[in-house]
Amino acid sequence: MKKKVLTLLLLLTVLVCLLTVTASAERYQLWVGGMQVTDENQSGEGWSYDPDTATLTLRDFQYTGSNAKQAGIYAGMDLTIRLEGHNNSINSEPYEEIFWECYGVYVKGALSFSGDGSLDVEADDARDYSCGISASSLTTAADFSGTIYALGGNTTGSFSPSSCGIRTGQLSIAGGTVKGEGGTASVASDGIFAANSVQIIGGSVQGLAGAGGESYGIRCERGTVTIQGADTVVTAGISERSQSGIVPGSYAYGLREHRTEKRDAELPEI
Repeated sequence: MKKKVLTLLLLLTVLVCLLTVTASAERYQLWVGGMQVTDENQSGEGWSYDPDTATLTLRDFQYTGSNAKQAGIYAGMDLTIRLEGHNNSINSEPYEEIFWECYGVYVKGALSFSGDGSLDVEADDARDYSCGISASSLTTAADFSGTIYALGGNTTGSFSPSSCGIRTGQLSIAGGTVKGEGGTASVASDGIFAANSVQIIGGSVQGLAGAGGESYGIRCERGTVTIQGADTVVTAGISERSQSGIVPGSYAYGLREHRTEKRDAELPEI
């Protein structure tokens, strides 16, 4: 009887300790380099997180590797990334158990950028889908003076293999320099893909697509493309069936002045 009582007390003690630890650590829907951010772990080498503003600051942050979240930075909510320093880089490799997809930065909510630093994002080659930056929307404000470069890797699978530098629902660029580059993919390669709308009213934007069945520098699937006041917009695509610089919904030829027909054409630097 004594042994049973002691065992029960021990189990209760362990349970109380576990509950105390669980209650004391608030977990955020943010993973940096595969590690979940909590209120007890809000910074690491080259990064820090402010939960009050949902801002992740990168200051000479470097990551190379793979993890179960399939991305160097993964957020299940809206996120602002503040760039400081000019040595921020993410090189994400496919996770061995989910090798068919790979992302550099994957944000399920709205993604915005601030600061004056730079960020190079590269998603490695994958079987079916590789994307440098993916978010429900991507925004840079007029006071953003940094540089973002996102590269999607090559895809060689048989299930609709695609590659994209930047993939989003709504793209809104008002400042800074944004470059998206897609890799080689047999179905589709996009420098920048936006499902609903593209608005470029400032800054410089470059969309470069790799070789693919369809290849677009900037593609807007269903909505409209607005370009006014931007410093430079450069696009190029290569395609076996069709190629285009900018495709705003069904109006594939509505913006000839911003299109470059061939990827190997001479392109101005931005």
